[in-house]
Amino acid sequence: MSHQELSDLADEYYEWTLRTSPVSASLRGIHDYDTELGEFSREAEDRQIAEMRAMVARAAAIDPSDLDADDQITREVLMFEAGNAADVAETRLAEFMVSHTMGIQAMLPVIVPQLPIETTEHADAYIERFSKVPQTYAEANARLAEGVANGRTPMASTAQKTVEQIDALLAAPLDQDPFTRA
Repeated sequence: MSHQELSDLADEYYEWTLRTSPVSASLRGIHDYDTELGEFSREAEDRQIAEMRAMVARAAAIDPSDLDADDQITREVLMFEAGNAADVAETRLAEFMVSHTMGIQAMLPVIVPQLPIETTEHADAYIERFSKVPQTYAEANARLAEGVANGRTPMASTAQKTVEQIDALLAAPLDQDPFTRA
């Protein structure tokens, strides 16, 4: 028999991962967050770290001797996943992470054709989602400015390749834009 408090916490964590990574939710066929792109601000990152740490603490507070073997594994995996994600977020990668291979400017053209659009509601939601791209770029830019202010900068060669990539995307004719072809 599953431990109810742990089961509820595991469900909450899973739902949290979908809410905080809405594009991943859509790729899984879960359409609850199709209008969202994600939050990239420092405030959002701080809030998410605190939420993950709180979930780890709640899981740690559950006495493992009260759990069967499966629930003990669930508890350990939840603490590891949430704790590791919080640890990674605390490195503040957004302050210096510029990538011509994994940046949002590189990933959006790859992800868009993979998104499941099964209904007109999904398509309408994606239009709303992608209207948030300018805000996402603004949040990413603000994070990079934080990094510069903190003495954390990306490698010059990677930054240069990323700038060239974005310039090429902006200069491309509309009929070659990956969003209009998707």
